[in-house]
Amino acid sequence: MIQSSATINLDIIIESFFLICIFNVLVLSVYTFFKKIAKIRDKSNKTKEDEKEKVEMVEVKEEKQSTVEFRTIVIEQPELNNEVAKSAIEKAKKDSLLIPSKLKKQIEKIILKVLYEERAVKTLKLLSDKVLENAARQKVTVSEKVINLIINQMNKIKQIEFTQKEGWKIKI
Repeated sequence: MIQSSATINLDIIIESFFLICIFNVLVLSVYTFFKKIAKIRDKSNKTKEDEKEKVEMVEVKEEKQSTVEFRTIVIEQPELNNEVAKSAIEKAKKDSLLIPSKLKKQIEKIILKVLYEERAVKTLKLLSDKVLENAARQKVTVSEKVINLIINQMNKIKQIEFTQKEGWKIKI
């Protein structure tokens, strides 16, 4: 009888050991399942946050672009004693920008360079081919903001225009 009670106790111990092992496997599998769900939630939350940040960045850029005001560019003309420039400034008041006549050539070079490097335009017609070649040879480096300001301002006062048939046309 001693043997039978010992084998019974051993059987109980083995069964309880297997039950504990099975329970541990179940707990571990449930734990990994919830951990995977948490990772998926984190990823989806992260992508939602990234999308929100992108939308916010776009809104900030749009606000900055909407607050930028372009000023009329008036080039000094010494031969006219700046009367034309002064009258233009008086008309536009603080919306004008008076540029010394010595910078006129540089502004023209910038505009020509921008127009020459325009990738979307296949045919580029300017005042003459020599002017275009000279603009291509000269390396003018100016910040993109200044170039955009000049191009947009010229477009605003109808000095520059683009047509499908003729390409870019500028009046300098």
